[in-house]
Amino acid sequence: TSIVNQENDEITEENFEEMLSTIYKDVSTYVQIEHIYGKYCQTEHGRMITQIALQIKPFFSTEISLEKLIIEIVDQRDVHMRYYSGSASSIFPYSLFDHPEWINATSTDFSMISIFDLDSSITQYNLINEYSDRAYILLRLNDDQWINPSEHIEMNLLFDFGVNRYLNLQAPFSTKDVVQFY
Repeated sequence: TSIVNQENDEITEENFEEMLSTIYKDVSTYVQIEHIYGKYCQTEHGRMITQIALQIKPFFSTEISLEKLIIEIVDQRDVHMRYYSGSASSIFPYSLFDHPEWINATSTDFSMISIFDLDSSITQYNLINEYSDRAYILLRLNDDQWINPSEHIEMNLLFDFGVNRYLNLQAPFSTKDVVQFY
């Protein structure tokens, strides 16, 4: 993780503390969340985000078992636990939200798309094990979890080691179908 203050050249104590907190969270979970994308779809309740993809990579070459990863999703009413479906495939030759792996990402579990994995550990052994590995975690939201613009959903990534990772995803206003959370 690099520290870049793009807003201005002056680093205040407040934004320095925030940067240190972000770095600590990333390193202590062993996994960096590089990007989070959502896909808006037209539903019977209006335009809502129905799918979320989290692009992740490890900080270190260490074995991270996808079978032991649990994703806790907290919506306005309930807490839902998602477990790995055991299904992963390569991104090529598809684009992210047009990939057939979304069929395996049900509303009760999650699946994976490997972006870069030299030893095929993600698709063959359900492991992220090299610092160069990159993958998407695919989450298809239940209809009661769909996110309206300006609403949010909370997630916890519960690893079998390290510190758990908390995310608060605020749906951005956008006319595009695919949006980036941060």
